[in-house]
Amino acid sequence: MSVRGTTTRLRRMAALVLTRIVHALTSPSATAAWIWLLMTVRGFLSSDRRSDLAKVDSILVIRLDAIGDVLMTGPFLRELRRAYPRARITLVVAPRVLNLVETCPYVDRVLIHHVPPATRWWHALSRRLIGLSFARRELWPEPYDLAVVPRWGEDHYEAAILARLSGAPDRIGYAARSKGRQREHSQYDRFLTRVVDDRSVKHEVQRNVDLLSGMGVPASSPQHWLEVWLTDEDRSFANRIVTSSNAAKLVALGPGAGSPRRMWSIERIEEVGRWLADGGARLVVVGGPGDEGLGEHLSRRIGHEVLDLTNRATIRETAAVLAHCSLFCGNDSGPMHLAAAVGVPIVEISCHPLLGDELHPNSPNRFGPWGVPRRVVQPDRPKDGCAAGCRVESPHCILNVRVDSVIAAIESLTVETSVVEGSADAS
Repeated sequence: MSVRGTTTRLRRMAALVLTRIVHALTSPSATAAWIWLLMTVRGFLSSDRRSDLAKVDSILVIRLDAIGDVLMTGPFLRELRRAYPRARITLVVAPRVLNLVETCPYVDRVLIHHVPPATRWWHALSRRLIGLSFARRELWPEPYDLAVVPRWGEDHYEAAILARLSGAPDRIGYAARSKGRQREHSQYDRFLTRVVDDRSVKHEVQRNVDLLSGMGVPASSPQHWLEVWLTDEDRSFANRIVTSSNAAKLVALGPGAGSPRRMWSIERIEEVGRWLADGGARLVVVGGPGDEGLGEHLSRRIGHEVLDLTNRATIRETAAVLAHCSLFCGNDSGPMHLAAAVGVPIVEISCHPLLGDELHPNSPNRFGPWGVPRRVVQPDRPKDGCAAGCRVESPHCILNVRVDSVIAAIESLTVETSVVEGSADAS
């Protein structure tokens, strides 16, 4: 064997050994052990004792996922503030949603915490060190009585570990054994002191609020509406946009999504957009970073009837513009949930097959539009290789949704909302 071949083999063996060492050091059991030791050294011996939830003075809420998930946590935060009017509530979010929550009236402090993706062998160790640094810098100076992790699905952002690092004596979240948790996160219950095992089919808005019952806090109202906390500047931005559009009817298109599998063909969205424009609508294309190409495509192909706001407005500014629209049509995405939060009727184009698993991460039963008139257009059947839900990362099952089905849903929803508006005007 040549020297080069020997060197390559040794490097591969070293990488394999290091990978196994890092995996062992960052496993849930090892992580729990070193955090316990660290808490003991730091004097957080009380972190293993439950507090009296009736006498909580400081609460930490950890919600590190995307725009839609954070929006659907709004009713939970509202009920939490109602239950603890004098408590100091801190919300930890990802940097990308800071603009959404920085004006939230139900929390006293918002912290941003970036969790890098775990795509390389050393990233798990990097995540632990970043989480420890964040806790030492932001959480330890102001001790918490209670830490709450509202997320039911996969704990991709390791919020339960951060809750343990906070030193809060009481830490509550959903049980890892609940349906939808993968083996790699099955031991994350060890980082919590109270786990709620809920395997029922329900919308995530309701599931977030229901976590309060595990804390002995009954919801004050069955009406859990969504909110976006707009400022005067946000509304002024929207007014300028609407005035410049000079259109009697604005319809929003949302061609992007957080996952490619949830993105309908841009050519089909273009067909729907042309149909809407031919009917007299002015189109507003909304989206965030990475959606610019989709907006440019629709502007170029449909023409002057398109107002492209992709990555040209903040989250709250986008919501303020959406509030002026008569309809939102698009994929399951943050903009879709923003439209719901400001009361806009929605036609959702879903990648989830009609007879798919109702607890799947793409299921409209969990993540569909909340609290507004809506139509959800789903594939009538999955494509090859998929059954419970779409498994392909690129657009796949969603391509079984036809253009005429989406147009029919828009027509049906338009008739419904027109009847409701007419009844309201008559009264």
